Amino acid sequence: MFAIAGDGELRAMLEAEARQTLGEQVRFLGWVSDLPVLYAALDVVVLTSLNEGTPVALIEAIIAGRPVVATDVGGVSEVVHDGVNGSLVPSGDADAIAGRGAFLLEVPER
Repeated sequence: MFAIAGDGELRAMLEAEARQTLGEQVRFLGWVSDLPVLYAALDVVVLTSLNEGTPVALIEAIIAGRPVVATDVGGVSEVVHDGVNGSLVPSGDADAIAGRGAFLLEVPER
């Protein structure tokens, strides 16, 4: 199951596209205010930004002890140290994002 937290002007379009691709395996949560509950429920946190300043969501995920996969853009590499507290992948590389996420799910001790 994929959970997508957050909201914005593209939500309806993204939700329709995700449902076509993933069916009932994706859930759009909208704006989430109880972050400890959210992070506790996640197996892997993925941030696929094309541009990012300070990635607060990744800081929160790391503090919550969740493994992260993120695109190596903007300030992400200042927070995520590849192979240490998460995985960095090239921006736009969907296969790398999926592969690192799958690896983390298959090897939970990572």
